[in-house]
Amino acid sequence: KSIEELLMLPTIWLYFIGAVNATRKEEQVAARLLNSFCKTKRQLALLRCTVSGIAVPVSVWFTYHSYDLLKYSLRMRKRSTILRYPLIFVDVIPFICFLLITIFCIVETVRYFKIRINTSSE
Repeated sequence: KSIEELLMLPTIWLYFIGAVNATRKEEQVAARLLNSFCKTKRQLALLRCTVSGIAVPVSVWFTYHSYDLLKYSLRMRKRSTILRYPLIFVDVIPFICFLLITIFCIVETVRYFKIRINTSSE
């Protein structure tokens, strides 16, 4: 039973780190159905800018709530049930990863906005 509790840490960490890496590489699971309707590079840049622009407030919202969880964890000094390790190791990773995801979403939005501006309307 203690091994299951111990395996929770790397599982959670790997899951969130994988989400950050997918966001950084723009390889998130996404249905790019609307891409097929974009006839020009400018239209595609507008679509991608809009999608990533919507992702920014969503990731900010997640970052805010993960920060609340982190503050709660620090205040309550929660510990795991069996091994009694501090749960701050579990609660810190969502905040760090959502913060990074927010940054990458902002960078992606700015990049597609610049492409949209710099591409001629063909």
